[in-house]
Amino acid sequence: MIEDVLNGRVALPDDADVISFLLTDGKLEQPVQVNQKSVAEVFEDYLASLPDGGLEENTLRTIKIHQNHLVRHLGKTPIKAISNLQEYVNARQKDKWRRTKGVGRETIKKELATLSTVWNWARDRGYVTAAFPKKVKLPKAAEKAPFQSWSEAEVTGQWESLYLDINQIGQLLEHVKASSPLFVYTMFVFAAHTGARRSEIIRSRPTDFRNGVVTIHEKKRVKGKASTRAVPMSPLFQEAAKAWLPNADDFTFPQSQLKGSLSDKQFKRAVKDSKWSVITGWHCLRHSFISNLASQGIDQRIIDEFVGHTSEEMRRRYRHLFPSIKRSAIDSVFGGEPRLEK
Repeated sequence: MIEDVLNGRVALPDDADVISFLLTDGKLEQPVQVNQKSVAEVFEDYLASLPDGGLEENTLRTIKIHQNHLVRHLGKTPIKAISNLQEYVNARQKDKWRRTKGVGRETIKKELATLSTVWNWARDRGYVTAAFPKKVKLPKAAEKAPFQSWSEAEVTGQWESLYLDINQIGQLLEHVKASSPLFVYTMFVFAAHTGARRSEIIRSRPTDFRNGVVTIHEKKRVKGKASTRAVPMSPLFQEAAKAWLPNADDFTFPQSQLKGSLSDKQFKRAVKDSKWSVITGWHCLRHSFISNLASQGIDQRIIDEFVGHTSEEMRRRYRHLFPSIKRSAIDSVFGGEPRLEK
C-alpha cells in the first residue's frame, strides 16, 4: 500500500488520516486508534515499569517531584504533540518557589533531564517516535555561594552554604549525643567524619566496618554501576560504631525509621530548639568534612578519594579554603618574598 501511494497508483482521500488509511490498505471502515498517550499517562506507565529496588528511594522521590511539576504544565498534552519545551521553561520560570523566588535554571534543567529519561523510555515502546526536543533557552544560573563559616553565614543569611569548623563539629556531635537516639548520633558522626552522603549512610551494612576502615557504597560516581570507596575511621567514629553495631540488623541503621523523608525528620529533630537548628540538612556535614580538609591544605586528590565525587562547581565553592596551597603556589614562582608587616 505504501509503495502504491508513493508510485501514484493509489490516491489518498483529502480527508483521510494517513496512518489509518495505510494500516487498513485503504479500506478503513472505523478509525484506527493511534496511541496518543498524554505526558501524565506516560509517566504513570514509566513508574509502574520500574523494578522494585531499581532506583534509590531518594531518586524515586525526586522523580515524583519532577513529575508533579511536569504534569501540572504538560499533563494532558499527548507526548507525540510535543516538539518544543520552551513554553514549559518559560512557565516554570514564573512559578514561585519559597514564596518570592522564581524557579531557577538548575531545577528546570533537572526536571527536563527527568522528562528526557521518561521520553526515551516511551520512545522504545512506540509512544513517541521523535527524539527528545533539547533546544531550549534556560535562564541564567546564579553561581552558588562559596562555603561559609558560621560568622559569614550570619551576615549573608546563606545557611545552605554553611560549613562547621572542627570545634563546631565537636560541639554539634555532643549536642546530638545528649539529645538523640544512639543510631542518630552514630549517623551524624558517620557523615561528619567521612563526608558520606545521607543515602550512602542509610544503605551501609555492618560488614562494611572492618579494621578501622568503612567501605562506602556509591551509586553516583559511575553511572549505572555500583562502586565503593574506603575511608579510614576516626577514633570517635570507631567508638560510636562500636557502641551501635551490636544493635544493627541487615543494614547498619533501622530502615523503618529512615524511609522517605524520615531521615530528614531525624536530622531536624536532632537539632530542633538549639543553635544548630539553622543547619539545613545532612549535606552540611559533607560540606564541613570537605571544607575542613581543604582548610588544612589536604591534597585535592585525597579529598576526592574520600568523598567519591566533587564537581568542578563544588571545588570552586571551597577552593578559597586552601590558604597554604595558594601561598605555596606564589612562593614557588616568586621565591617567597618577605611579607609586609602591619
